[in-house]
Amino acid sequence: MKNYSPLRFSFAFASILLLASSCRKDSAVTPPPQQTSISLDQNSPNPFNPSTEISYTLLGSESKDVTLTIFDALGRVVRTLASGEHTPGRYTRVFNAADLQSGIYFCILRCDEKVISKRMTLVK
Repeated sequence: MKNYSPLRFSFAFASILLLASSCRKDSAVTPPPQQTSISLDQNSPNPFNPSTEISYTLLGSESKDVTLTIFDALGRVVRTLASGEHTPGRYTRVFNAADLQSGIYFCILRCDEKVISKRMTLVK
């Protein structure tokens, strides 16, 4: 008899349960609740000097409160590029860092409970 790890057994068991539940004829399929989905693209170009474009997408059917903020490596707010209600769609903001020093910066996108971050490099 082979010795199977608990992880391998758990994965196999979960796969069997998933397959069995999808074969049932009487099970009702309920769609998942609609949630706001956001995505933040990597800035372009990266590394950049002195400006870069930051694009993000908001999916869903309702307007949501969105904040796009740039932080330095010490966690200080450098700029807020977007703040307020946004309708679903694709947005692009330009971050001009002509007055900042070379270094690592972070772009943080917040929408409802979801937070996404990207690392950016300013090279002068």
